[in-house]
Amino acid sequence: MLIDLIFKRFFLILFLLTFLSGCVSLRPAPVALNLSDRQLAALIAQMALEQQKADSFFINGILDIKNWYGDAEVAVLAVGTRNPFRLKVEVAHSWGTPLLHILIDQDRMEVLSFSERTYYFGAFKPQWMGRFLGVELSPDIIWATLRGYPLILASDDGRIEGSNPITILDKDNRPLEQITVHPETLLPAEVVFPQSKLCLRFFEFQESDQMLFAKKIEIARMDKKPVLSLRYTEAIFNREVPSQIFSLQKPAGFKAVELNEPLLDSPR
Repeated sequence: MLIDLIFKRFFLILFLLTFLSGCVSLRPAPVALNLSDRQLAALIAQMALEQQKADSFFINGILDIKNWYGDAEVAVLAVGTRNPFRLKVEVAHSWGTPLLHILIDQDRMEVLSFSERTYYFGAFKPQWMGRFLGVELSPDIIWATLRGYPLILASDDGRIEGSNPITILDKDNRPLEQITVHPETLLPAEVVFPQSKLCLRFFEFQESDQMLFAKKIEIARMDKKPVLSLRYTEAIFNREVPSQIFSLQKPAGFKAVELNEPLLDSPR
């Protein structure tokens, strides 16, 4: 009887762990930091300085996409500049067949959908990224993901509180972001953006040309499993980017469609 009870409890615990791991990421609770207010402000200032070290990037990687034509692992090539904000992303099957080309040039967006044989164009809005990649992404979150380092939203008229996670508040005490760091290295591990209800997770930090970046980045909806996961295979920063890269040409036979609100509910 005792052995049967032990086995029943064991399998019940195993079932619960399996079930929970399928619903919510079981991440360990962050360790509180023993830092003064001055040290905390210095840490955030150092992060803000670090994020500004990259003005451009060229990256190759593997993108794991959830809830977009099912789950898919695809190849991604991305080129971007910070000022002005310009981005070109090419998504392809692992065997090379193109899926999406996305161009963002400040406030304008163009997309080539090869599966739909459609050229989309119009004003950039985060919800358009949701249509094509499964999650709404602002320029700040796009840059932080592809740069491999969080964007720090602290301002002179806001304030910082907490000891891990660290909360950055605006002048009206509204949370802009929550940053959890590794207690040993003080490198960012997770950044939550309450207003967009998204979090970014950073893994495997490396240093190149005195600049830090994570080789793996996850985007997740708050308290849920990742929606997008990017792993670099190659990353080059702060090289000159020719302006002609930021263009798309509509292939013959593709129809042209303007980006507008009804597209959000239309089938893909």
